[in-house]
Amino acid sequence: METSRARYCPEGLELLMRSVSWWSERRLWLDVLLPVVLLVVPVMLGVMWGPYFDDDAYVVFRCARNLAAGELGPVSGPVAGEGTLLKAPLYTLVLWLAAELGASVAQTGLVLSALGWGATAVAMYGVGRAMRRPVAAMTAATLTAFSPLVVSTLGTEVSWVAALAW
Repeated sequence: METSRARYCPEGLELLMRSVSWWSERRLWLDVLLPVVLLVVPVMLGVMWGPYFDDDAYVVFRCARNLAAGELGPVSGPVAGEGTLLKAPLYTLVLWLAAELGASVAQTGLVLSALGWGATAVAMYGVGRAMRRPVAAMTAATLTAFSPLVVSTLGTEVSWVAALAW
């Protein structure tokens, strides 16, 4: 009974407001810092991994380079097989823009896919928080950000597809 009365008296209200404000300041800091960390960690891991891509990434890179050179036909050669048309057209156009600006297509693909990897982790964290499962949100996002399985998709659009699916 006394605790309920103490909560309604001015001193108790002040103490309660101070504790709520302390927690909300910490939570705000966590809400800002965690998504940034979840975006930065995959980019750092991807850059440290380097440009070791799956064959599909090289097909998209070649399509982007061909578009930058003014060739609009299918890609052919030992990497693509017999006449592969555009796979992932939007991603190819983003890489084409990078090639037009003089950036390395492989490095741009690496950074873009690593950012998509981070965006997937942030999206998973946001969905978990929206479901009011903060521990599950943190666990899923952390496992996604540090997953070695994602390395096989570096250079491709797969990470952005996963981020948009979440």
